[in-house]
Amino acid sequence: MSLEDPNGKPWTVAYVPGERDQRDRLSIGWAAFALGNNLEEGDYCVFELIAPVEMRVHIFRVVEETAPAVEKTEN
Repeated sequence: MSLEDPNGKPWTVAYVPGERDQRDRLSIGWAAFALGNNLEEGDYCVFELIAPVEMRVHIFRVVEETAPAVEKTEN
């Protein structure tokens, strides 16, 4: 099957349907997709089916908590 990344680049991956109590998964080609799109632990991928064997992947990046640039002080 084909995955389209957020830039519109297609990636070929193997889709493996799960049996009984197992989940479906992506196999051959998934590692290249993940590396090519700099996926990190905590990132979310939303798969949008756009054709029988084609999905558009929306990537939502994990954002670490940041401290404000200026601290508010009490008078």
